[in-house]
Amino acid sequence: MADLFGRSIFWPQSGEYANTTNVLTSDDYRDRLDFLAIKTGCSNFALLTDGLERLALSFTQQTPHAPFFEPLFKALRTSGDLAGLSEGLRKFLASESVQLRSDDDKTLIIATRHDTNDVA
Repeated sequence: MADLFGRSIFWPQSGEYANTTNVLTSDDYRDRLDFLAIKTGCSNFALLTDGLERLALSFTQQTPHAPFFEPLFKALRTSGDLAGLSEGLRKFLASESVQLRSDDDKTLIIATRHDTNDVA
């Protein structure tokens, strides 16, 4: 399985105004819709709202910021305590260090795929 970590499938769109949302009910949605079909799998996946962009993305390289994501994916791969992971993520996103870098919404969905033989 190919690991696409370090690659952004879709870079955040920007418009005339910051935080503009492009919705599927817009007349010009076809011009703004991003879609990608790949034949290879990926082992790490993340969706995030714009409130985390400055923490989670490297704008100079247009890639995910590995120091942000690596500990999150490692915890997800190695822990079976989903409730504890969710609570830890909630505390992290509400922490002072994160709050100082963003005053916007901070939603993060992460998933990882691994073989049970890979767990340490």
